[in-house]
Amino acid sequence: MFVELDECKGYPDGLSVDRHGNLYICHWDCGIISYYTPSQNKIGHATQLGEINLAVKHATRCTFGDEDFNTLFVTTADYELTTQESVLYPSSGEVFILDAPTQGREEYRVNSDVLHHSNQVNVSLTS
Repeated sequence: MFVELDECKGYPDGLSVDRHGNLYICHWDCGIISYYTPSQNKIGHATQLGEINLAVKHATRCTFGDEDFNTLFVTTADYELTTQESVLYPSSGEVFILDAPTQGREEYRVNSDVLHHSNQVNVSLTS
């Protein structure tokens, strides 16, 4: 999936995928979450489905939760805000709990026990 973001929309930060394969992108420096559906051709540009505006400068990460994955949890940051921006965006640094526009899914988990006990392969590079 290819998504081209307008410079005035900030920079992509955290990503999440819903149960339909739609991509959610948190925007650093813009305080929005945009969401896209994949191209019908599997390879190509995505179509934007919508945008969620937050009263913050930095949206950092989103994930779906609750028993039906109909809630979107969004972390934000107050990193390097000016005094004026701190007044303009007083909710920066808080976690937002929103009704999700689409239904999410459980995120993949990594079994850390397997990682710690797996055989490690040492690779040496020679020139």
